[in-house]
Amino acid sequence: MASPLVAWFRFTRSRNENYWGYLKQDSNGVLIGPYASFRLADNWTLFGSVSVGVEKDDYRVVTVSGSSDSMLYAFAMNAQGQYELATDVFARPKLGISYQHKRMDDYKLSGLIAGTNQQVKVGGANTDTAIAEATMELNWLERTSTSVFMPYVEAGVRYNCDWQNGHCITGDGYSNQPRWQGLARVGGRALIGKATQVELSASYQGLGVQKYDAWEATLFFSHSF
Repeated sequence: MASPLVAWFRFTRSRNENYWGYLKQDSNGVLIGPYASFRLADNWTLFGSVSVGVEKDDYRVVTVSGSSDSMLYAFAMNAQGQYELATDVFARPKLGISYQHKRMDDYKLSGLIAGTNQQVKVGGANTDTAIAEATMELNWLERTSTSVFMPYVEAGVRYNCDWQNGHCITGDGYSNQPRWQGLARVGGRALIGKATQVELSASYQGLGVQKYDAWEATLFFSHSF
């Protein structure tokens, strides 16, 4: 059975640090688009979405820094199960794949190099990123007269692949992303009325990866029609 068409909006703020903090990237992005869900079985649902958005990245490499602007185009497909462990307590295994195309404009890095002010122009580039993720979520329900609130904790593993010239370069020294990373997330969802959902989450995505720290905070809003 298919759900009504749902429009969603997501704001994401993230920070990545590599090589003991010598390479830092702060990102702020906004995505918007439709998604729909389909019941696969009594305990499993398939979710699909497409989206478009913008992202601003702030970079710092040792003593130089700069900012870039990008357009984002994304697609995601997720299968999610739900099993009741106790009254209003649920386990949700999730399997997902996603793809994102990023079109980055030219930008400049400026700062002190060998004691003098320098400016380096960095050419814009198109990047394609594929992600596969498997997680387990534990959540519970808190009810009021007008809404339902669902706090949750989640942990899992993610596989990243940045494509360039037909090859996956992630983890080969040419990409800031590790090929494999563990993640832990805490958050909460609120169902307001019958058609509106708001979700706020924070995650650490550098588990099991040396010389790499990644944090992400996400605000998600959706409304069904």
